[in-house]
Amino acid sequence: MSTRSYRGLLAVLALALAILACNLPETQISPAPKTLQPPMAFTEELPQPTETPIAPTETPQPDVNFAGISFSFDDLLAGGVKEEIIPSSQYKDAPFWDIYPEYRTYSLENYLLQERFHEPAIRVYPSAEYVQVNPDVAKVIAQLKDFLTQCPDNSKQIPFLPTWNAAQMMRTQIKCLAFQNGRGVRFLSQYGQSAYPVNNHDMFYTFQGLTNDDAYYVSIVLPISHPSLSENGENPPGGDWAAFSDNFMTYIQTTEQTLNQQPEDSFQPAIGLLDKMIASVLIKE
Repeated sequence: MSTRSYRGLLAVLALALAILACNLPETQISPAPKTLQPPMAFTEELPQPTETPIAPTETPQPDVNFAGISFSFDDLLAGGVKEEIIPSSQYKDAPFWDIYPEYRTYSLENYLLQERFHEPAIRVYPSAEYVQVNPDVAKVIAQLKDFLTQCPDNSKQIPFLPTWNAAQMMRTQIKCLAFQNGRGVRFLSQYGQSAYPVNNHDMFYTFQGLTNDDAYYVSIVLPISHPSLSENGENPPGGDWAAFSDNFMTYIQTTEQTLNQQPEDSFQPAIGLLDKMIASVLIKE
């Protein structure tokens, strides 16, 4: 075969191989698999979460716990309490206001207001024994129970113990309240034996209540004042005693309305501070 014929044959073969290569399917080349490495071991322990222990909720201890009666009060109100058991007074010829059974009293010492007509005190009477020695008290207890079913805010008279040889001159800031095992009414009042101006020396906050089983009667009397009132009742408004006496009922109504419109925290002590003490009272057998 001549050299020219050999070269021609090679050219034909090369062309045939090129055409064949174009018609072959494309071959995918997979990359070499990666070698998985074992997880790295921690060289030190992770910090463990810490939990703060939750202290159990404790019921605040009352400031006073004596003879089955407990309550708390704000330090702003008084420096301490003197507890006493008062012996009964059942003398045959004693006046009605001086007849009572044995009862418990709690006098607030170093009270916020000093040198007032009334001593700040909480008195707890056994209801049945009180009625037994002083039958008139039964009417007061019945009237209080009836009052508490409606709790009117404009009553002309609110049941009150202990019995005093004076009249209830006025009632304002009337509100029914509950204590831990009872209910009652609080209001501001002043007692007197004649027409007399309402004043900061004689006015007081009082709570009159009963335990839920009516076994105990609670009487609380605490002096209270307001800047709109005179410090004592020595001089009537206008300076004329005769004119003051003639218009006394109008004066009382106006004074009640004026005091009733005052914010509770404008009184001293603040009424809310006294209400809070009332709510803490617990009386057990």
